[in-house]
Amino acid sequence: GETRRLRGGSYASPTAEPNLRQATQLLDLLNNCMSPSPNLRTQSEAQLEALMQNSYSVFASNLVKVMMMADIPIPTRQQAGLYLKNTLSAKEPERRRMMHERWLSIPEPERVEVKQGLLQSLETKAEAIKQVSAQVIAKVFGAEVGVNGWSTLVEHLSGLVGRTASSSPQDAVIALKALGYVCEEMDEDNAPQKDINQALTAIIASMNGPSPDQVHAAVNALRSAIHLTRQNFEIASERDMIMKMLCQAASSS
Repeated sequence: GETRRLRGGSYASPTAEPNLRQATQLLDLLNNCMSPSPNLRTQSEAQLEALMQNSYSVFASNLVKVMMMADIPIPTRQQAGLYLKNTLSAKEPERRRMMHERWLSIPEPERVEVKQGLLQSLETKAEAIKQVSAQVIAKVFGAEVGVNGWSTLVEHLSGLVGRTASSSPQDAVIALKALGYVCEEMDEDNAPQKDINQALTAIIASMNGPSPDQVHAAVNALRSAIHLTRQNFEIASERDMIMKMLCQAASSS
């Protein structure tokens, strides 16, 4: 498609001109949200809220585009990810339900585009962007888990853990972190058992990983997934295997 320039970055997309203007405006507003000036921060946050209310689908898409721009400052990209995460996350159940409904109201092709961008951002070079991408991915998964909307995610992350364990240990670590965050969004009532089993298998296997960072990430991910292990602990062989791996991880740390 046609490549269009934004101030400080580029992306390839046939996006309509109004969307391009919003993406350009976003860069300024996200930067202003980090300003030491309280007034400027307040004004910018109000403008971001207005953009979101005007078209949430365009807003979410453009936030991910900002996250993917390798040639703009990392704090700006990080801020875009945090803002997107906060549009999907709330402590109050009713508010969270409304956020999930708003996300699900976006047409599926546009949601898929956002999800693909997030997965690309997960494998970027910038560590801070990997971290925030993992968090946003989990919140998007949480918004869709009730309708099994991102049915390929657990398989993708589990595969990423396996592919990168030796060749790119830090990518394996961030994939394990993402799996842990995703497990926090799952419970035995809302997630397919095959996803639960696949996530637990990847996490537990990584406790025997080639690097201490991977072992530590796997233990943390299991802690995030412990509420999903009831069925596994009811089977003696699986319970024994999990406990053996935990003991090995503890002795190697």
